[in-house]
Amino acid sequence: MYQPELTERVIRSLYRMKRAYHMPMTKILEELVTIGFDFSNGKEVCAACEKEGNNTACGECYFRPV
Repeated sequence: MYQPELTERVIRSLYRMKRAYHMPMTKILEELVTIGFDFSNGKEVCAACEKEGNNTACGECYFRPV
């Protein structure tokens, strides 16, 4: 699976949050991304996924239809 590279600025900011909240950076990043998902248009994401034929693992996707 694709692993995006983060800028040095983002890494430094995550590190500061790690120290402030006493949490692993990966946990902080996951929570931030999940919050971002809440503000995304799930219908638009699912439509794009279906159009590209990538809808084979919908059950494992945050945007899965409920």
